[in-house]
Amino acid sequence: MKKWAIVLMAFAVNFVLADTIDAKLADQLHNEVIKMKNALDKGNYKHVADVTHPKIVKLFKGKENLILTTEKAMEQKAKSGFTLSYTFQKPTKIYTHKQEYIVFVPLKMVTENSDMEIILDGFMIASSKDKKKWFLCNSGSSEKEAKQLLSFLFPGFLETKTKDGKAAVKLPKVQQMAKFKDVVK
Repeated sequence: MKKWAIVLMAFAVNFVLADTIDAKLADQLHNEVIKMKNALDKGNYKHVADVTHPKIVKLFKGKENLILTTEKAMEQKAKSGFTLSYTFQKPTKIYTHKQEYIVFVPLKMVTENSDMEIILDGFMIASSKDKKKWFLCNSGSSEKEAKQLLSFLFPGFLETKTKDGKAAVKLPKVQQMAKFKDVVK
């Protein structure tokens, strides 16, 4: 009996439940990522740090260092002549893993200057223990980065399988493309 309890507990720990997200929560998360983007644009890096996933904050050795790093990165971006714009789509799925809710919010990020534009199709990762307080972070600029980040934030999440042996987690597409503008005048 004890052996079965341990096996059942191990299964429950690595179980991922994927479900369609309800419209109210999809709207809430869509608004949360827009609020974070607006805070970034306005230089409110404290808000950005407050909604950044705690494991990411810990990597930066605290919110103050994250705020300083974000501020420096945004200053460098401004000096480079590049502009940054985002569009977000509403999420469609919510995953439950180890008593944590995980949602992917699709995004398109365009970085451009007078000579080129770089287009990234990716996603924001939103996570919560209670569906009230959500933490966010960008998935990165490649599928490999997204998988590394998800494995760091949620160990075992990507490795879970459905009953028929397929991956339980379906990542949104992550791709980056550079376009050079016509510079001949």
